Amino acid sequence: MRKRSTNYKKGPAYVKKTMIAGPTITIDKYISGRIGTKDQHRVRIHPTEEKVMRWQNKRAERKVYGLLEENFNPDDLWCTFTYPAKTRKSAEEVRKDVDRFMRRVKRIYRKHEKEVKSIKTGSIGAKGGIHLHMVLNKDFDGAEAAIEKAWQDTVGTAACPFPRVNIRHLDRSHEWHQLAAYIVKNGVEGREKGEPIFKHRYSTSRNLRKPKEKVEIIYAGWWSENPKPIKGYEIIKDSQRDTFGKEGYPYQTYTMIRTNVRRNYPLRI
Repeated sequence: MRKRSTNYKKGPAYVKKTMIAGPTITIDKYISGRIGTKDQHRVRIHPTEEKVMRWQNKRAERKVYGLLEENFNPDDLWCTFTYPAKTRKSAEEVRKDVDRFMRRVKRIYRKHEKEVKSIKTGSIGAKGGIHLHMVLNKDFDGAEAAIEKAWQDTVGTAACPFPRVNIRHLDRSHEWHQLAAYIVKNGVEGREKGEPIFKHRYSTSRNLRKPKEKVEIIYAGWWSENPKPIKGYEIIKDSQRDTFGKEGYPYQTYTMIRTNVRRNYPLRI
């Protein structure tokens, strides 16, 4: 078998991955085992299975955060859907409920000449409790009441015709890392402690735009431990993490946001 050639130069280097999503830019910098020097590789730690899983969850959070920033806006909807008390259903039955609910919602949005966008997560706990959450675009006045009615028409019973729907709005800070983490966490808990509703950690509508991404090889010995934002941006507080990637090499990530984006109070889960 012919050996695969590379265009990598010799010397210290690291990978810089840039994700542009809405008003945010997320930077990931990491050492790769395929490039750089042996000296850089000596800082590698050998990850455990638990650390690899934790890393995969963090990567999923990054993807969800990018989808949120690229496709949703402040005042869009964070919805929690409940069933009548003591309802017990299988994951397949809940998925069918979600499908019927989404068909109702799509018909409502089409009447307003809008297209519904969604990110969904859910789980069934060890005791049978159903946890279902969605991010939905608002796009027209009265969307909240219409969504609530659509859910109640889908799963309401004679004994409980109006199961509760809790709807909150995405805040104007665009600091939605916590929301992305919660979406992934809910899906993971379904796999670990009960029955997952969706195949993956979360489910999305097919019409979501993907963030723009660029990968560069930076020929330098190391990155700055205190990164500076580019002009017109500021680094979101607490977004920087200095850790190790799934292969055990050093990793740094942080998110910048345009300074002209209005900041408000962060969404609390």
